[in-house]
Order: sequence, then C-alpha cells, then structure tokens
Amino acid sequence: MFNPAGERIDDLCRGGLRIIQNSTAPRFSLDAVLLADFTPPRHNTIIIDLGCGTGIIPLLLWAKNPNIHIQGIELMPDMVDMARRSVAMNRLEQYIDIVQGDIRRISEKAGKSTADIVTCNPPYYQPGRGKISTNALTAAARCEIHGTLADFIHAAAFVLKPLGCLYMIHRCARFTETIIALQTNALEPFLLRQVQPFANAEANLFLIAAMKGGVRQMRILPPLVVYEAPGVYTQEMCEVYKGR
Repeated sequence: MFNPAGERIDDLCRGGLRIIQNSTAPRFSLDAVLLADFTPPRHNTIIIDLGCGTGIIPLLLWAKNPNIHIQGIELMPDMVDMARRSVAMNRLEQYIDIVQGDIRRISEKAGKSTADIVTCNPPYYQPGRGKISTNALTAAARCEIHGTLADFIHAAAFVLKPLGCLYMIHRCARFTETIIALQTNALEPFLLRQVQPFANAEANLFLIAAMKGGVRQMRILPPLVVYEAPGVYTQEMCEVYKGR
C-alpha cells in the first residue's frame, strides 16, 4: 500500500482536467501520453482500457472526445481507488468507470464483443529479465507478474466487437512476440508507428493498431521522434502534450 502523504494533484493541461498521483506508486509516463494521442476515439464509442493504473489514458481520451464511454480495468486496489478519485474530482463518473479486476479473468468484468476500442499499455518486462521492484505497485506496473503480453492481447480480443480495434504501445524488443500474439487472437495489425528518442537513434517503442477480423494489410507511419536535443521536445511532441 502506498503512503497517502505522497499524493499530489497534477494538471493535465486539457481543459482543466487534473489527476491524482502518488510519489510512492507508479505515475503516468510518456508512453501513456503517446498511446492516447495514437488512439482515435470516435463519437459514441465504448472503450476499455486494460490495466488502467492511475486512469491517465481514460482521462486523456475523454479530453479528445467527450462523447464516449470508457471502462478502465485495473487489478491493484490502491491504483483503482486513486483512479476513481481522479474521475470523481473531474466529475466524469458519467463517462469513465474504473473497475477492479484481473485481465486474466476478463469475462468477470466485461462482456464478450462489447467494446469498439481497447487501449493497452501493458507491463514491458518478463519475470527473470532484470531486477523486480520491491514496491508491489511498481513491480505490477512494470513486470508481467499479474498477466503476460499474451494475456492482455487475449483479453482485448475477447471484449472487442468484430472490426473493433486494439491500440497498444510496447517495447521494440518484443515486436515479433506482439505480432504473433495478435494474429493468434485474430487481431490483424493495420497501423504501426515506431518511437525514437532522437532522430539518429534506434526506435525503442512502437505504437500498433490491430483490428478484430481485419484483413492482413499494414501501414507504417513515419517514426515519432521525442527529443530534438537532450531535454528538448520536438515540435510534434510538444503538440502531443498539448493535446492536438
């Protein structure tokens, strides 16, 4: 359990939206902002965010289009409580519902073929690959302790409607594994964008969209470059943070 004294309220610079975060728990990062920017929520869509953590992606998606309903599913009770309080603080209970649940038992929390869009920023690291944090919340957010990449993709396939879309971000080192897991679950990738820290650096992250029952055809977008110099965002990243 985190220390309540470590809580703070941060401004999301999106129409007055704010979020509660805690210095002793996982806080949202660039990855979540990139995924929300990559996801195009249409009017009247039903979105499920798997492993919603602080609730950052539901909040950012609502800011892009308030005519949607979003369900965030999160396993860790402390994170669920914090995300729910952020939703209430912004008076968005009508649009965003945060539920406590295990994505490995997705049918207990969400119906089959009910979502138009699924978003997912899953844990990046497999057990045994590096040191696991002694902080249970941080360990759960970063390492596949409570669900593998395949588990998250399987859950997405379960809740998506036919022709519904999954939008996800992950490490480039696990790209091949991601493609295999997507196609195993009848999710066809159709859009890919790599993320590079600098223009002359290798990509370290990728954003991918896959359609349930889609055709085998994929567009590859130009890479997104984060920094033009150390500590200085590119113009595109500035636009991403402003909520273009």
